[in-house]
Amino acid sequence: MIASRLKLTTGQINGLSSFIEKTDDKREYRRAVAVFQKADGKTYDYIAREHRVHIRTAKTYHKWILKNSTLHGLKDIIISCLA
Repeated sequence: MIASRLKLTTGQINGLSSFIEKTDDKREYRRAVAVFQKADGKTYDYIAREHRVHIRTAKTYHKWILKNSTLHGLKDIIISCLA
């Protein structure tokens, strides 16, 4: 099965790269890296195993990005998805 890619705009890629460089929180870092991995075509199963989270958690990161089309508030990703 071929994994679908998450399409990120140039602005989102630049913002995500900047976010990764500036964050000191390992959870935020993992979330951002997981988004990059999905954009690179990795499967949710691979991402979940790589970050040692449940597959639904990996899907949540990407659902939030698709829903909001922005990286603003990546810190509050879980709260935003559950609202």
